Amino acid sequence: MMTDKDKSNKHSYACVRLLDAPYHIDREYTYYIPRDMTDEISPGIFVTVPFGGGNRKKTAIVTSTSDETDVSGIKPILSITNRAVALTPDLLGLCSFLSQQTLSTYGEAVRTVVPSAALSKTREYYTVTDKEPNENKSTSLSTKALYVYSFIKAHGRVSDTRLRDEFGGAIATAELTSALVRQGYIKREIDVRESTNIIYDVDVALAVTTDEAREIALGGVGAKVKLRSRRAREILAYLADAEDGVFITEDMLEDALGPVGAQLKMLADANLVTLTKLERWRNPYADIKCVEQHPVILSDEQKRAFNTILSLYKSGEARAALLHGVTGSGKTQVIISMIDEVISDGRSVIILVPEIALAPQTVAIYCSRYGQRVAVIHSSLSAGERADAWRRVRAGEADIVVGTRSAVFAPLTNLGMIVIDEEQEHTYKSDMPPKYLAHDVARYRCAKSNALMLLSSATPSLQSYHKAVGGTYTLVTLSERYGDAVLPEVTVVDMRREKAAGAASPISSHLASALAETISRGEQAILFLNRRGYNNFLSCRLCGEVVQCPRCSVALTYHVHRPLADTSTPEEYRAEHGAAGRLVCHYCGYTVQTPEKCPFCGGESLYYMGYGTQRLYLINIFEPTRLLGISYSVLCLT
Repeated sequence: MMTDKDKSNKHSYACVRLLDAPYHIDREYTYYIPRDMTDEISPGIFVTVPFGGGNRKKTAIVTSTSDETDVSGIKPILSITNRAVALTPDLLGLCSFLSQQTLSTYGEAVRTVVPSAALSKTREYYTVTDKEPNENKSTSLSTKALYVYSFIKAHGRVSDTRLRDEFGGAIATAELTSALVRQGYIKREIDVRESTNIIYDVDVALAVTTDEAREIALGGVGAKVKLRSRRAREILAYLADAEDGVFITEDMLEDALGPVGAQLKMLADANLVTLTKLERWRNPYADIKCVEQHPVILSDEQKRAFNTILSLYKSGEARAALLHGVTGSGKTQVIISMIDEVISDGRSVIILVPEIALAPQTVAIYCSRYGQRVAVIHSSLSAGERADAWRRVRAGEADIVVGTRSAVFAPLTNLGMIVIDEEQEHTYKSDMPPKYLAHDVARYRCAKSNALMLLSSATPSLQSYHKAVGGTYTLVTLSERYGDAVLPEVTVVDMRREKAAGAASPISSHLASALAETISRGEQAILFLNRRGYNNFLSCRLCGEVVQCPRCSVALTYHVHRPLADTSTPEEYRAEHGAAGRLVCHYCGYTVQTPEKCPFCGGESLYYMGYGTQRLYLINIFEPTRLLGISYSVLCLT
């Protein structure tokens, strides 16, 4: 039977995951919680723990706690770091999902969910011990290891970063220092530093009445305190003359009076002013003015779409909808109407856009309507700005998050809706570990929060459209442009007919005529040529088929490994292209030598279509000076 003394000596235990563990040792480790930390340790807290035979300090995150464990030889948690960045149970679950879904380490998942600037930093240092290598006796140390030892001994305490700069890359330096540590010639120390990128404002306020402050500033007979510093008296006079309700910061005082740090501390010690430290959020979009909100006027078709989506949201279950609307149909108005409904319920919203280039205009739309309730997260922000946006959301000061794919991890509570705009774009897929798809993360978060996932696009991806047609998602269609606007006319020209009529140019006669008319009116035109590789595809001019990848059924792209020589006959043209490059699949990496004959019809009229040939014809059809002039220009996007 356990006595009261036994109970008082019993420890609690915590399971942690290391943030920098390689994949093969990425698992939970058990540590005991010192009694002075028992009330502070909970799942989601970042801690420092000793790890391995050398008890190297490692940053870890607590995943669970318990009162009992079967593990023996348990080490204690050393300290708590980043109390303000503790993860909620929802974000911990998200880290586990991301790690399992993408086969990444738990640390990689945590560093994806939490901005790197908000996490603590660790740095290794090395110092020599009392034991010295004996140069007269044989030693297992290499010559380079002895150089490393001598360098550390000469410079005292040396960081691993400096050693890498002096003696090569991280792997080579780690082998040398590990050998020296094992044999006891040097010792390793690790410093763990919390994030220092937080900016603070110091709010200054009078601790005495304005009349008393003026009397002290003037040095009158009735002043209860005599100040010898002229700058200190100026500070009191400035604060006494400030308008009621206006916050005066240390920066404002320095702008008006010059350096005031020492004088403020003296005044605070004399109980004449109070200094309050307030965290300042860096927000590059803070200057966008919030205009008066007006109800969104929806057309009849938009109202039907809105009511359908609203019914899904009001169901109280995790649901998904695809808003499929033609360009200009007013999908944004429907989304804004849904955001109004969600935030009126006290819930939060995430709005994803595919590119950073679209973020400013999207942010302008939502910031002008919702003001400081909006936080923006994307990779073009500085590390401090991203960390501040994350902390703003974490503190509950923003309930609408706009950003690129990384914004899907925003630490919002009571999530009500995630909007993925232009959902077909490939940029929602991360190509760096962990290689996640924003749609998968959004589905997980909506499922856990009983929220709505709203996809929006004029040209949805095949996967999403298939799910919508099959009933997994709800398909909501907008087929008309808002305000009876007319869609531009699109003409598709069959270039095989141009070839049959004897035309050799990749520019059709219809396009050439339209460009000539545009020039004659003094207007401009833009030709968009999607180029990746030297030529976009290899096409047979007889049957019209394109040489495809046998695995992916997509056109192979022609890449060259040397400049192409000039040719004068079709035979020389085909031979030169065959010798100078290969066909490559941009999906699976399949590569093959260019064929001499069409694999479909056996014809020899194979032409390399795309940028490499079209550029030549453009210059031949129109004068180069007109191409570069003000009246007309051709833009090739590569």
